[in-house]
Amino acid sequence: MDFEATPLNMTELLLLALEVWVAVVLWKRKLDSNLPLIFYLALLTFTNAEDRPVNTYLLCGGLAFALLLRFEFLNNFFAKTVLLFEFLALGLIAWTCLGHIFGPGSVFYW
Repeated sequence: MDFEATPLNMTELLLLALEVWVAVVLWKRKLDSNLPLIFYLALLTFTNAEDRPVNTYLLCGGLAFALLLRFEFLNNFFAKTVLLFEFLALGLIAWTCLGHIFGPGSVFYW
Protein backbone atom coordinates (compact mmCIF):
# COMPACT_ATOMS: atom_id res chain seq x y z
CA MET A 1 0.00 0.00 0.00
CA ASP A 2 1.65 3.17 -1.16
CA PHE A 3 0.19 6.61 -0.66
CA GLU A 4 1.63 9.60 -2.44
CA ALA A 5 0.33 12.99 -1.40
CA THR A 6 -0.09 14.33 -4.91
CA PRO A 7 -2.63 17.08 -5.65
CA LEU A 8 -4.75 14.55 -7.53
CA ASN A 9 -4.84 12.17 -4.56
CA MET A 10 -5.62 14.98 -2.15
CA THR A 11 -8.45 16.20 -4.38
CA GLU A 12 -9.90 12.72 -4.43
CA LEU A 13 -9.59 12.54 -0.64
CA LEU A 14 -11.56 15.79 -0.41
CA LEU A 15 -14.17 14.22 -2.65
CA LEU A 16 -14.30 11.26 -0.25
CA ALA A 17 -14.73 13.64 2.67
CA LEU A 18 -17.71 15.18 0.84
CA GLU A 19 -19.06 11.66 0.35
CA VAL A 20 -18.83 10.96 4.08
CA TRP A 21 -20.68 14.21 4.75
CA VAL A 22 -23.40 13.13 2.30
CA ALA A 23 -23.69 9.76 4.06
CA VAL A 24 -24.06 11.47 7.46
CA VAL A 25 -26.76 13.78 6.11
CA LEU A 26 -28.64 10.84 4.61
CA TRP A 27 -28.20 8.81 7.79
CA LYS A 28 -29.96 11.59 9.72
CA ARG A 29 -32.91 11.06 7.35
CA LYS A 30 -32.69 14.47 5.69
CA LEU A 31 -33.69 12.98 2.37
CA ASP A 32 -34.71 16.24 0.70
CA SER A 33 -31.18 17.68 0.87
CA ASN A 34 -29.40 18.85 -2.27
CA LEU A 35 -26.02 17.70 -0.95
CA PRO A 36 -26.08 14.27 -2.68
CA LEU A 37 -26.77 15.97 -6.00
CA ILE A 38 -23.84 18.33 -5.43
CA PHE A 39 -21.65 15.34 -4.62
CA TYR A 40 -22.59 13.51 -7.80
CA LEU A 41 -22.00 16.67 -9.84
CA ALA A 42 -18.54 17.04 -8.27
CA LEU A 43 -17.79 13.34 -8.86
CA LEU A 44 -18.90 13.56 -12.48
CA THR A 45 -16.74 16.65 -13.01
CA PHE A 46 -13.74 14.97 -11.36
CA THR A 47 -14.03 11.75 -13.34
CA ASN A 48 -14.36 13.65 -16.61
CA ALA A 49 -11.42 15.94 -15.85
CA GLU A 50 -8.97 13.29 -14.65
CA ASP A 51 -8.02 9.76 -15.67
CA ARG A 52 -9.64 8.10 -12.66
CA PRO A 53 -12.90 6.61 -13.88
CA VAL A 54 -15.74 5.44 -11.73
CA ASN A 55 -18.04 2.84 -13.26
CA THR A 56 -20.66 4.64 -15.31
CA TYR A 57 -23.48 2.36 -14.17
CA LEU A 58 -22.50 2.94 -10.56
CA LEU A 59 -22.39 6.69 -11.02
CA CYS A 60 -25.71 6.88 -12.89
CA GLY A 61 -27.37 4.42 -10.51
CA GLY A 62 -26.30 6.39 -7.45
CA LEU A 63 -27.50 9.59 -9.05
CA ALA A 64 -30.84 7.97 -9.89
CA PHE A 65 -31.27 6.78 -6.29
CA ALA A 66 -30.36 10.26 -5.00
CA LEU A 67 -32.95 11.82 -7.29
CA LEU A 68 -35.54 9.22 -6.29
CA LEU A 69 -35.01 10.01 -2.60
CA ARG A 70 -35.98 13.62 -3.25
CA PHE A 71 -39.61 12.63 -3.79
CA GLU A 72 -41.67 13.26 -0.68
CA PHE A 73 -44.50 10.91 -1.48
CA LEU A 74 -42.54 7.67 -1.04
CA ASN A 75 -43.82 5.33 1.62
CA ASN A 76 -41.53 4.34 4.48
CA PHE A 77 -40.53 0.88 3.17
CA PHE A 78 -39.73 2.11 -0.33
CA ALA A 79 -37.76 5.08 1.02
CA LYS A 80 -35.68 2.79 3.25
CA THR A 81 -35.03 0.43 0.33
CA VAL A 82 -33.88 3.26 -1.94
CA LEU A 83 -31.77 4.65 0.90
CA LEU A 84 -30.12 1.24 1.31
CA PHE A 85 -29.26 1.17 -2.40
CA GLU A 86 -27.95 4.74 -2.15
CA PHE A 87 -25.64 3.75 0.73
CA LEU A 88 -24.51 0.74 -1.28
CA ALA A 89 -23.68 2.97 -4.25
CA LEU A 90 -21.83 5.43 -2.02
CA GLY A 91 -19.84 2.60 -0.45
CA LEU A 92 -18.83 1.16 -3.82
CA ILE A 93 -17.83 4.61 -5.08
CA ALA A 94 -15.72 5.11 -1.94
CA TRP A 95 -14.10 1.70 -2.47
CA THR A 96 -13.24 2.63 -6.07
CA CYS A 97 -11.81 5.99 -5.07
CA LEU A 98 -9.71 4.44 -2.30
CA GLY A 99 -8.39 1.97 -4.87
CA HIS A 100 -7.34 4.91 -7.04
CA ILE A 101 -5.63 6.65 -4.14
CA PHE A 102 -3.71 3.74 -2.66
CA GLY A 103 -2.99 2.02 -5.97
CA PRO A 104 -2.18 -1.56 -6.91
CA GLY A 105 -1.13 -3.84 -4.09
CA SER A 106 -3.70 -2.44 -1.67
CA VAL A 107 -6.84 -4.06 -0.36
CA PHE A 108 -8.97 -1.47 -2.13
CA TYR A 109 -7.60 -2.07 -5.63
CA TRP A 110 -9.72 -4.22 -7.98
